[in-house]
Amino acid sequence: MNLMAHPLYQTAKHMHNLTKCQISISDFNNSTFLCYPLRSTLFCWTLRETENLRERCKKCDKNAYQICTNKKDVYSYNCHIGLTEIICPIFEGGNPDNNIIGYITLGQIVQSDKKEKCIETISKTCNELGLESTELLEHLNSLPHLQEKEIAALENYAPIIAEYIATHNLLPKEFFNLAYKIRKYIADNLSSELNVPHLCKVFNISKTTLNNTLNEAFDMSATKIIAYERITTAKRLIKQGYLNINAISERVGIYDPNYFSKLFKSATGMTPSEYKKSFKI
Repeated sequence: MNLMAHPLYQTAKHMHNLTKCQISISDFNNSTFLCYPLRSTLFCWTLRETENLRERCKKCDKNAYQICTNKKDVYSYNCHIGLTEIICPIFEGGNPDNNIIGYITLGQIVQSDKKEKCIETISKTCNELGLESTELLEHLNSLPHLQEKEIAALENYAPIIAEYIATHNLLPKEFFNLAYKIRKYIADNLSSELNVPHLCKVFNISKTTLNNTLNEAFDMSATKIIAYERITTAKRLIKQGYLNINAISERVGIYDPNYFSKLFKSATGMTPSEYKKSFKI
């Protein structure tokens, strides 16, 4: 079965369409099965390009999951950079008296009446680390902005979906877990070295296993997925309009501007510059 046809993927997709949040579903060890949308938001992707901020994110996430586990209930919190996230446990059989077998996470949300406080936190954090905050603040506008009552509604909605996932036995098998992890790794590491030998080394699998796994789950080889994720992310960055074309090319791991332009045109029918102009008409 193609992973995108899996009932869990469709459930996450429907949740995203309702909430506009990224929906992440993970197991008890916080190993993510899948996200929808697959790619991180431009805000979080940019944030985690910096090692210090990436480590703060990991520490914050770990602490939040531990609190949720201890509470055995929905946990809504503000992350280290000021965004709101919601974690909901998934119980075996859908019964809160049973063990936790997974989690649903909804984020990253800008609480509308606290946006100025969030901007202040981002600016202060970047200043402390000697980083430029302009790009992060630009990406902040692309995140879902929800009112406090809307966030409270999500806190009540998440356990219903968690129970549905548990009672319908929708948590995926290991095969889909591997396919998802490989594709998520590609999406989150576009500016790094990405090729078949590197992926085989990271996941300790053969080239045949790599491509068979991805073809069965996504109908695409590793090379095609890498190209697809790079072009898709480049389109998002071009559409937002903050970075120039050369900077975008480097951000998606293509350091030859001419090759980037050729690859982009092959995929979209337009050069990056033409694509950028199409949003100004």
